Amino acid sequence: MKLIVLCVLAFLSCFVIPSDAVCQTDSSIDRVLAGAREMLADVVPQDVPKIRERADRGDANAQWILGWDYYLGISADQNIPEGLEWMTKAAGQDLTFAQSHLGMLYLFGESKDPVKAREWLLAAAEKGEAGALNNLGVIYSQGLGVEPNGELAIQY
Repeated sequence: MKLIVLCVLAFLSCFVIPSDAVCQTDSSIDRVLAGAREMLADVVPQDVPKIRERADRGDANAQWILGWDYYLGISADQNIPEGLEWMTKAAGQDLTFAQSHLGMLYLFGESKDPVKAREWLLAAAEKGEAGALNNLGVIYSQGLGVEPNGELAIQY
């Protein structure tokens, strides 16, 4: 019994983070941003018109790539609102990783909006995406845009 209680307490400690020390989430967003930079390392400015053409035709993967390109300013000038717009188009087409990344960006990125973050993270979590589930736990444990709810934090 003591072991079960200790395990539950250890698990809960992952979610009970002081509001001024979001160490777990900072490293998560850093990993996502680093991964996006690595993914786009081979994209050169000459590729952007082709990617844009595919994105304009509704290709969700091209929209996601173009969104990251604008968000990070890799081969185009950095334009965070346009980057979020393209990623939103990809996420709206049910691209799970776009939903999860968009939720994370709204939760911890430049354009913080915990309500939009929760919406996109829920969409990805419904498909079992682990990062989205974890970030929903953070939202509910810290009360980011919602009332703190330990039961929901543990559920996610």
